[in-house]
Amino acid sequence: LIKGYDQKDICNADETGLFYNLLPSKRIDIKSDTCHGGKKSKVRLTVLLCANTDGFEKLFPLIIGKSKKSHCFKNVKALPTKYLSNKKSWMTMSYIIDGLKGLDDKMRKQKRRIILFIDQRPAHLPYTDFLKNITVKIFPVNFSSKLQPLDLGVIKSLKQRYRKLLVKTTIVSLDHGDTKNMKIDVLQTMNFIMMAWQNVLQKTIKNCFALSGFLSPVDINPIENDESDHFVPPENWSNLSDVTAFEVFVHCDSELATCSLLTIDEMIANEETSSEEEDNCTEKPLQSFQQALEGLNTMQQYLISSDLNDKVKMALLTEHNELLSVHSKKALQPKITKYIL
Repeated sequence: LIKGYDQKDICNADETGLFYNLLPSKRIDIKSDTCHGGKKSKVRLTVLLCANTDGFEKLFPLIIGKSKKSHCFKNVKALPTKYLSNKKSWMTMSYIIDGLKGLDDKMRKQKRRIILFIDQRPAHLPYTDFLKNITVKIFPVNFSSKLQPLDLGVIKSLKQRYRKLLVKTTIVSLDHGDTKNMKIDVLQTMNFIMMAWQNVLQKTIKNCFALSGFLSPVDINPIENDESDHFVPPENWSNLSDVTAFEVFVHCDSELATCSLLTIDEMIANEETSSEEEDNCTEKPLQSFQQALEGLNTMQQYLISSDLNDKVKMALLTEHNELLSVHSKKALQPKITKYIL
């Protein structure tokens, strides 16, 4: 199937469900819950990931939530990644069609032809005749968990990293008595997902493609087989849970449904619209450039007086410079002579 394709042109896409605000004390209630609806569907998302065989190209995740008009999106001009919504936060056939059309157009502009492997589920298309630069192949229904690279460790790595960020944020809030901000909103969740996805190692993805048979042993660098992307609980994990293993916490929502179990004809007839119901996110006030600059200055003062490494300090200086550059391009430039006496 993959003969004639370069490694960079062999891809796998897969969805996973995510209880984005889940803390370890709640995991017993939802460990095997598929979450087909009800109150829990309000605190879950579906995340679509796609990567190629060499692990170099990771497409921006698609996030599917329930609320179309989230308060936390107000005054936000550009979301971290694409966000769609429907009543159950599920993948739908129309989302797949739109996503494939967009990817097909991208490949056409890059003059590439790729082969994309997906698993078999009702939301995934049985026909792809409209695609010109993508060949879609579907895994056999009973073998996708063994053949699908993203299922063999990539999604696990993403969730490890996401939940470490969530745990660290929660512990900071607890340490400062700030219980109000212990729960993150969908916008912050999207930022965490983007950070987690960015930090999934290239060799992790490549090794998972090798495990699924897409790569031969000669294609794997022996050094890369020494997997450093292993489970390590975040610092102060015991402050949140003294009974739950971190690995159990990471996998607790692995059984979440990500699409309808209806037949294709039923799905077309019952395509769900977005929920007009507003979520519980707090609306964030619009920040001015001056406020953003003052915030960065405060961070710089904190870093100067702390014992953090130079990499963190340089990253903040880069952000500071970028903010000034963006503002200078947008601002009206008065002549400097106006301010000279």
